[in-house]
Amino acid sequence: MRWRSGTRAVASSGAALLVSLAGGCSFGIIDVSPCEANADCRDAFGLGSACAADGYCELVDIPARCLRTYPEDLFDDPESYQDAVVLGSVYDETAFPLEVQSIDLAVFHANDGGGLDGEPFAVIHCTNHEDGALDDLSQDEANEASAVFLTETLDVPTLIGPATSARTEAAFLAVSDTLVISPSATSVALTALDETAPSDDAPGLLWRTAPPDSLQGEVIAGDMLGRLEDIGGAPSGWSVAVIYRPDSYGEGLTEEFERHWSGAGGAASRFSFSSSSELSESVTDVGSGAYHEVLFISSEKEDITAFLNAAAVLNGYQDKAIFLTDGAYDTDILDDAEAASALFEQIRGTVPTPPAGTVYEAFLASFSAFYQGQNASDSGFTAQAYDATWLALYGAAWSVEEEGGLSGPGSARGLRRISDGAVVELRSGSWEPWAYSFADGAGIDVVGASGALDYDPDTEETSGPVAVWAVAPTGQGFEVLYTVEP
Repeated sequence: MRWRSGTRAVASSGAALLVSLAGGCSFGIIDVSPCEANADCRDAFGLGSACAADGYCELVDIPARCLRTYPEDLFDDPESYQDAVVLGSVYDETAFPLEVQSIDLAVFHANDGGGLDGEPFAVIHCTNHEDGALDDLSQDEANEASAVFLTETLDVPTLIGPATSARTEAAFLAVSDTLVISPSATSVALTALDETAPSDDAPGLLWRTAPPDSLQGEVIAGDMLGRLEDIGGAPSGWSVAVIYRPDSYGEGLTEEFERHWSGAGGAASRFSFSSSSELSESVTDVGSGAYHEVLFISSEKEDITAFLNAAAVLNGYQDKAIFLTDGAYDTDILDDAEAASALFEQIRGTVPTPPAGTVYEAFLASFSAFYQGQNASDSGFTAQAYDATWLALYGAAWSVEEEGGLSGPGSARGLRRISDGAVVELRSGSWEPWAYSFADGAGIDVVGASGALDYDPDTEETSGPVAVWAVAPTGQGFEVLYTVEP
């Protein structure tokens, strides 16, 4: 596998950027400067210089999939960002464009509040989608390569994303001493990847702003049981098929559901898939089977759309209830599965309770103003992406001010103090009043656009209610039927 070079390379001499016309070649002359680590070159010449194997600083070709930045001139004007606090993000920008924009909005709000000690924040986005115009990497390869490039070559201490549990796991395992904050990775399996007994000396480095799936599995089983009670049925007489992708998200949520469903006397048949052909086979087999309900579990939008479109042409799904999970709470899926609209009234699903309240409303208004009328609520985890970025910013402030330098573990130690202290709302205008009191050692209790971020210091996990939803009668959105508290 290989990168396809981008069109920019940063020269260290005078920290000037040189534009390449031929696939990432640089035309500049770099000052000879010995180094022991990439940080030495970054300090001497700015972002984009790295320590080569011969012990001297060299230019870095920026991969084509990592050219998007905020501010947009981060690579074009490196002198202005010599001392910027730079974060990284790894996302599929084709599937989650609104989440990526939410990250930029949070950085804008912090910079609008003065940045950190007068220096700006910045973020480098690497998209992990598969695209032959960028390079010859698969999505999984691009996901890991992007995480490694940002952390090892550019010395970015914090990554925001990826979106899915499986790719979050892969990115986390590919890097070291890096704080990873995913807005939407909900697999219970991720908890065991990190410190099992986190402390200030050894803080956990894997955080998330969406709660783990332990409650979601229970709620799915509970919803099925509740509907059975309404019709006088019993779990033993209700046949459930689970179609799932066997990654950390699919395996974990399937196990959580089965634990609660079997505990009530029910049984479920498993159908796993790892490719589009296997998915088609599973959909066909379940459609021809005598199942009352189908639980489909995948965090990939393409999987969910493919499942619905395939089920729409099979007679066997006309009388089957369909249950989807949090990855399906996205209006793009309804648009892409318009051919399956006849099945929409048979669908229910779960999702961490959709945000509400004044902080969320402020986020929606800021997003719409910043992005010329776009609606952040059209995607399911924009508020969580905005909040994850704020946490990364507060963690960076703690690390710089309390520990004298920016690091992943230092930022993580700061995050251990965000659920105890004065209440701070994560919104435009709230950076400057609180960033320095927090960095000086005062804890804060953050309320984000996604809701109160109450982290348990023993697990460093948050919790929150789960909503059961249905497709709106218009087929154009969703309606929340009820919520379940943890």
